[in-house]
Amino acid sequence: MHQTQSSSQHGIPPPLPTIKDTNYTSSQPHIQSGGTLLLQPCPSVSDESRRACHNFLCMKRLSQNDDHGYIFIFSCYQVQPVIQNGPKCGMVALEMASTLVKGSYVTTEEILTEARERGLSKQGEMFSAFALQELAAHFLSSKVECLHLQHSETTHCLDGKNLANQLINRNLVLIPYDSDKNHSPCQKRGHKAHWALLTGIFVAVKASDMTEELLSNCRREPDVPMLYYWPDDPGPVLCDQLSKLVCEKAEDLFVLGHHGKSKYAGLWPLKDLLLSNDNLLETGPDRSLEDYVIPPGGVEAGLRSRFITINMKS
Repeated sequence: MHQTQSSSQHGIPPPLPTIKDTNYTSSQPHIQSGGTLLLQPCPSVSDESRRACHNFLCMKRLSQNDDHGYIFIFSCYQVQPVIQNGPKCGMVALEMASTLVKGSYVTTEEILTEARERGLSKQGEMFSAFALQELAAHFLSSKVECLHLQHSETTHCLDGKNLANQLINRNLVLIPYDSDKNHSPCQKRGHKAHWALLTGIFVAVKASDMTEELLSNCRREPDVPMLYYWPDDPGPVLCDQLSKLVCEKAEDLFVLGHHGKSKYAGLWPLKDLLLSNDNLLETGPDRSLEDYVIPPGGVEAGLRSRFITINMKS
């Protein structure tokens, strides 16, 4: 285990290592009518973490040559990308999740067939989190739950503590949101509703707020002194410590999102994702409702304030 060292002991760390923009395009993708599984090397956890550091510093318009007093904690699962064919984003996200659950791999095509038999979908659309949870519970060997995001009494915005705790505990999350042109969360009243699979977190904390006990349980990245990897199997006490730190001291909390329109993970501020999820109110005016299965109460009842957890320890 690596013990905490102060920034003064580190001195000014070296620049972040160059991230190789590896060509992940496969010459032999697994093509099916539901989705295309890209048979390609997944970006390593190390590559994803360095990319997250790089993107964070760019977002903050900070120099890559200094740590700026931050400590970064990172965790994620390596995911085999699946590119969606048609409006099957929720099912594609579930297929990607199934690659991470032992003995549970299922294709988008198989999910669509089951959904049609159950009357949950026509073309692959998933306007109900409960419907997608039902399918996930059918195919996956892990415990699957559909949870509700509560609104904060102080900010009146969605409180993401429960969702963050799921990722801190190394569980997977399926969540609906409005997707912008670059696939990041936006607010279009549900007109661009999309599903993502969340596989990890990137936490930025001021070094002065970080505890030695917490860092001593994390693995340090040799090439990036301020970057630490969250344990693969953190215990409940350690998870509670990070959860408390995130709620009270974290400067920024990002999530890693995978979806069916890109082979790369998105790094999104959790607060942006929550705002996007909270604005899922209606289907777009260009959608013909008879072509889809819409739950009672519409998109607002089916998607807003909802997310699905896949317990990776069960």
